[in-house]
Amino acid sequence: MTKGGLSDELKASVEYAGRAVEARGYTLLVESVLVDDLGCGAATFTLSNPDGIKINPAYGMPGDAVFDDTSDLRLLRTTFGDDTSASDYVVYDAEASTDTEMRGTIYFDAKKGADSVATGIKWVLTFNDGDVATDAFVPAKTIKSREFKTADGVRAMVSPIALAIDDESVMEAHEDLYGGEPLTIHSLSVTMEDGANLVITDDDARASNIFGSCLRGEDGANLQIVYRPTQLLTPDKIASVSASADLHHTDGQSETWQAEFLPTA
Repeated sequence: MTKGGLSDELKASVEYAGRAVEARGYTLLVESVLVDDLGCGAATFTLSNPDGIKINPAYGMPGDAVFDDTSDLRLLRTTFGDDTSASDYVVYDAEASTDTEMRGTIYFDAKKGADSVATGIKWVLTFNDGDVATDAFVPAKTIKSREFKTADGVRAMVSPIALAIDDESVMEAHEDLYGGEPLTIHSLSVTMEDGANLVITDDDARASNIFGSCLRGEDGANLQIVYRPTQLLTPDKIASVSASADLHHTDGQSETWQAEFLPTA
């Protein structure tokens, strides 16, 4: 996440966190932070160690910050002031990094939404035998999301950095779902006003253009399926959101649910 690639509106929403922690030769500095009103965010960081940082590029996808088996540092992760952990994904910029300094971005999603973010964000170095965390950073700014709905009232919210489908509204629209199970989405895309189609995920095409996803909600209530796209979105220029998923009914029958979400304003 660099300001050079952001719109003026997003640039104005970026805050400097300046949170740092040192342990066992490592120094983690969290720099720019951008969060939305859905409880998702992105934070740039620099991790340094004069004795070297052991990343194994053979693991994961290109750019995944996966530490080598011989590293005493195991994870770089995100938590919140309410003692909940984030669903997060760490990528690093190979061109901007060296053997002793790693520059990258942590993409995260609060499992309890914006309420967790409001309690403060912490970034944690997890070692083989314990954790060390930064002081909490409480954002003063949030990017607003835009609401979309299907004809039968299923709701989705889209921000520049996240797309959330309200699973509870799916169950309200289809009351005979087996066990009230959350959706298993097979494809998700957005269509822009100029006709361009951006694929978020598509099982058949084996496309997964996301920095992770999660199902969140407390005790089965307020369930949402949240995706963090690898491409910044422009919600006010999105004409529609399309999704395909399986619905399993109490009578044992299943059907493919094809949904089109249109902006409500």
